[in-house]
Formats: sequence, structure tokens, C-alpha cells
Amino acid sequence: MSNNSDHVAATLDLTNRLTSWLRSAGVKDSEMAVDFADILSAARHIEEILTQLLTVEPTRPEGADEALSHLGKLHVWLFGEMKHHLLELEDVWPRLENRLVELAPKDE
Repeated sequence: MSNNSDHVAATLDLTNRLTSWLRSAGVKDSEMAVDFADILSAARHIEEILTQLLTVEPTRPEGADEALSHLGKLHVWLFGEMKHHLLELEDVWPRLENRLVELAPKDE
């Protein structure tokens, strides 16, 4: 997504859709929806930065400097934004999974 406001709007829309879906499944944790949406948002940013990184010639000093700048941005998105949401989602994952097990047909 090229426009940041479009990106934010898409993330908010996904968060709202996920929240509704989770509620319909009987999981009332809206933070789970935020975690899912923010992971995907971070992934979009990471993809954009990686695409930019691949245009840089790392064997040239200027290219190596630019690559370092991209790596710094990747670090922020991967380990500052995405990792936090993945860890939060991992903590509450059993709640969603157990609820869906309850709703799924029972083997007889």
C-alpha cells in the first residue's frame, strides 16, 4: 500500500472484521484481532522494505550504508512491532483454538 492512510484504514477494517468474527466464535478478546491485524500490517511494511533492500548494491559503500538503513527499519518492524504481537497472540491462542474445538462436530 503506497498511501499510509490507506494502510491504516485497511488495518482498522481488518481489525473490525476480525473482532466481529471472533465474537461470533465466542471469543471476546478484541486484542487478538488487533494482534492479527498488526502482524499483517507489519508484514506489509516488511515486504516494502525488503523490496527496497533488493534494489541496493551492497558491495558499494553507499549501497552498504543504504542497506544498513533498511536493516534498521526491518529490525523495528520485525522485533519491535511484529514479535510483540506474535508473542501476545501465542499466549491467547489456546482460547481461540479450544473454543473452535468446542464448536466443531464431535467424532462419534
